[in-house]
Amino acid sequence: RIQPSDEIYICVASDGVWEFLTGEDVQKFLPKKLRMHGPAKALRSLVDHARKRWGIVEADYCDDITGILLMLNQKKGSGTQQ
Repeated sequence: RIQPSDEIYICVASDGVWEFLTGEDVQKFLPKKLRMHGPAKALRSLVDHARKRWGIVEADYCDDITGILLMLNQKKGSGTQQ
């Protein structure tokens, strides 16, 4: 069951994110970033994280890394300046 205090968000991203990050990786990565910095900075951090993984595995090559992060129940005053 979804509780009112649960963070509900949707992350839509290109294959450049999902190539080296699983859904579980993203699920573990995003909540703290969302609470501390809001969706825009959390997404930027996720993209940077994916890019680092590409660098480790593929060196100079990197696929496109694009994403959209939507907060469906963002709380006011939670450090989420846009």
